[in-house]
Amino acid sequence: QIEELHSASTPGSGWSCGSETYKSAYFLPASLLSVLRTCPSGGASRPFFLQERLNPQCLSDYPYSAFQRLRVRRKSDAMDQPTVDAIRFFRERLCGRLENITINEALKLQEEHMEAARLKPDAEVCGISHTAEETQEAG
Repeated sequence: QIEELHSASTPGSGWSCGSETYKSAYFLPASLLSVLRTCPSGGASRPFFLQERLNPQCLSDYPYSAFQRLRVRRKSDAMDQPTVDAIRFFRERLCGRLENITINEALKLQEEHMEAARLKPDAEVCGISHTAEETQEAG
């Protein structure tokens, strides 16, 4: 199982509107689905990035509800590289786990993912860009 993301576009000119092609594939661990389907309580200290990105309405039948949206694709539905990277991280960390994780476990893994990516120069994690200069200052 690997994640992939391919995106390309051509600008419009004259009578042409341009074109855009997009393809993504990813594998969500089943143990992560309950967290993605549950809305955070009012006292949640931090947002869970993958839930905000994949299921912002906290639909209880996610990912099945996402299949209906595929019929009407909007640019905002397109996957980005930071999201694919986070999905890969969670898939690798939760490999073989059968029981559901809690929101606290998910947030702890999210922090671990963000910290690991901060060590990489010019990384973009959870929609936050980290330059090599920031990485050196943090170290």
